[in-house]
Amino acid sequence: MSNNTIKGSCHCGSTTFTIPALPKSLLRCTCTYCSKTGSLWAYSPPEEFTVTSNENEGSYSKNGMNDHRFCRKCGCTTYGISPEYVDFKPHPTQKKVGVNARLLDVEDLESWLKEVQIDVIDGKNLW
Repeated sequence: MSNNTIKGSCHCGSTTFTIPALPKSLLRCTCTYCSKTGSLWAYSPPEEFTVTSNENEGSYSKNGMNDHRFCRKCGCTTYGISPEYVDFKPHPTQKKVGVNARLLDVEDLESWLKEVQIDVIDGKNLW
């Protein structure tokens, strides 16, 4: 792991993961799933994301397009696997991982969340 590696975990610590660096921006999606979980997503290619433990991991997908992962013990939404979009359409084979940035081990998470750029996507109406 590099010195910049950022760790994250669910509330109970059953699911832990790392990403290579602190994200420069986050995404807030307005779809029904993201709105109900309150997640802020930090996206990265799958090869830059490492699950270090997932003892109680559960998976949920309403329509097979997005694979939402969560901890079955404490209930935290941890990360999701979704298609990359090319020309506003989901690519059939290219994937990305969205980490719930609220779970990152950042010294002062609330201050960082006030400072980091948060983009909004209208997932409620786009899909």
